[in-house]
Amino acid sequence: RCDGAGQALYDEGVTGLALLAFLRAGDVTPGVRKGLDFLIASQEAGGRFGTVRTQHFIYNSAIATWALSEGFARTRDKRYEAAAQLGLDYLEKARNPYLAWRYGERSGENDTSVTCWCVQALAAGQRAGLRVDKGSFGGARAWPDKRTGPAAGQVGYIVRGGAPARPQDLVDRFP
Repeated sequence: RCDGAGQALYDEGVTGLALLAFLRAGDVTPGVRKGLDFLIASQEAGGRFGTVRTQHFIYNSAIATWALSEGFARTRDKRYEAAAQLGLDYLEKARNPYLAWRYGERSGENDTSVTCWCVQALAAGQRAGLRVDKGSFGGARAWPDKRTGPAAGQVGYIVRGGAPARPQDLVDRFP
């Protein structure tokens, strides 16, 4: 259930998700460009998007970077190229050495959700012709292998073959 208007801490991520829906459909109307411009305005000098007032800020960066990469691919606008490249560089710096991502920057921990969002951003950047370190994909591919249980093939969120991060009532309803 929706319990309100949302949280401003995630404006960049939610904006990026909305933009991806339009961009993937080929829409680059002025409204979409305005959304991309909002993302550029919310990017800090090191490439991160949004605030660090939440431990989950890496989601904003991954999704905004993905949207800007798609925006650049559709428009070839140099402003989107520069912002997307800066976002890609940031994500690569935030990745744990030789593996994947979790909350924060090089936290030493990894998880499946954050890693998948970051990989989507990197793949979009690569498709757009931006500079992406191929080593980032190798670590990301290794992470699910390390978390897949050998018996049932279930991929754990953090623990090998373990449960997802969803609340137990949702796991029970949607196994």
